[in-house]
Amino acid sequence: MPRYLHKFEVLPTAVWAEFPIDMLRYDAVNPATEEDSYKVTHSLQRHAMEEPWDGTPIALEGWHERDWEPTVGRWRSFGWDVVRDSHVSEKRS
Repeated sequence: MPRYLHKFEVLPTAVWAEFPIDMLRYDAVNPATEEDSYKVTHSLQRHAMEEPWDGTPIALEGWHERDWEPTVGRWRSFGWDVVRDSHVSEKRS
């Protein structure tokens, strides 16, 4: 059965938002690159709260069934938005 690699980006709705780590588990995704992992970690560090978000999104990816979608409402409940039109799905064997 083919699998699908889903990719999307998220941004905080406030300039000092802490990344909701539990959303990685909930949506079964991971940061897409080492730079994205750094952004997640940096948002969790106390001193990062003194620095406003630089405006760049965090890219996430995960393996799911064809019709999977990120849980937009749940992300929003944690103060993060799924970037509009960022969700793409790639079929893999």
